[in-house]
Parts: sequence; C-alpha cells; structure tokens
Amino acid sequence: MAAVSPLPSLSQIRAWDTYHLADAATDWRTAADHWEETFSHVAHQMPAPGGIPWEGNGAEAAQLRASTDLVKVRGLADSVRSASTVAANGADEIYAARQSVLYAVEDAEGAGFTVGEDLSVTSRHPGGPPAVQAARQAQAAAFAADIRGKAAAMTATDQEVAAKVTTAAAGLRGVTLGDGQSRLPIAMPRNVSRGSRRSTGTSGGRDRARVANRHRHHRTLRSEACLPLAFGHLSQEN
Repeated sequence: MAAVSPLPSLSQIRAWDTYHLADAATDWRTAADHWEETFSHVAHQMPAPGGIPWEGNGAEAAQLRASTDLVKVRGLADSVRSASTVAANGADEIYAARQSVLYAVEDAEGAGFTVGEDLSVTSRHPGGPPAVQAARQAQAAAFAADIRGKAAAMTATDQEVAAKVTTAAAGLRGVTLGDGQSRLPIAMPRNVSRGSRRSTGTSGGRDRARVANRHRHHRTLRSEACLPLAFGHLSQEN
C-alpha cells in the first residue's frame, strides 16, 4: 500500500511555488533553439569555412562530424522541447490545484469560519441554540473535508508532475557529440517536487511577477522563495 503524504499547512499552501518549473521550461526551449541554430550554421559553413572551400580527408571528416552532430542535436532539441512542454504544463497543473485549495479556504472564511494552520475549520460564531450550533459544526466539518481533500489532491499533483519532469529530463543525460567528449550544458532543476523544497520568504514578488504573466485570469499568486536551480551537464557521469 502506497504511503500517504502528510498534508501541508495553510501557510505552506499559500507559499507553494511553481516558478522553478516555469523558468526551466523557458530556459530549455531557448537552449534547444540556440543549439539547433548554432549547429545548423556550423554544418552549413563547414564546406567553406570563412568562405574558402577546402577538400581532402580532413575536410571530409570535419563535414561528416558537423552533419552527424547536427542530426544528434536536432533529436536532442526535440527532446528538450518536449521536456519544456511537460514542465510548463506541470506548473499550470500545480498552480490550478493550489488555487482550488485557496478558493475553498476563502469560501469557508466568507461563511464565517476560521481555517487553521492544520486546515481545521471552526466557527467564529460558536453561540446560539443547540440546533444552530450543530448545523454550524456540520458545516465546518464539510468545509474542512473539502479543504483537506483539495490539499491532498494538490500534493498528489505536485508529486505526479515531479515524476513526469524527471522522466522527461532523463533522456537528456548521457549525450555526447563527435569524439564522445563534447557535451551540451543545460539547466536542470533538482527537487522538482515542492515537497522537497523549502521557502525562505524572500522572493514573493519575483514569483508573483512570473506567474501573473502565465495566469492573468487567476487571482494574484502569493508565494515565497524556494531553493535556486541547480545546473548540471549532459554527461555520462550524471
């Protein structure tokens, strides 16, 4: 039986971020375009470097390597673009799940209840006849169940996205060019699941600015900082 992840606190939900995924998606797509453009230019210029045609075994070997590298880079660029799409879609999915929790919290608060850090719900008007109190307790229980259910769904979505991004990025490792020593650098986000990231409370404005451009139809996103991206390389050692 799979282990059940503990629910995040209310403040953790408010600080749940996705900018590391959105940034990775943008960086990966930019890198893919740059690689393909650069290697296409090299392959095109190789028969006449600097406008001067050259022949012989060296020229043939260089042209073969340039064309071979271009084919490999184009395939890699397609993989990077696919990973970029997975990361961007994942950021959207996590954001939507987070907003669903926050909207449920707002509904409870708007109905006269207080939502605690542990996602418990209590009435701000505890007095009144027993029948009214019972009704309010039942309403509080319903709000709490809804909030907790959506928080669990958000956590599950975060973990699913982390698995998808990890799988998509796995194909970008162990790739070399030409003599097997040349490698293409790419920014790889580690700890893609928010469950293994911790906020420091210093970059809420940065996250809001990035996410607002992607979600203008949603309410303003509040978040705090997460660990910075870790940069790796496409190498056999990774």
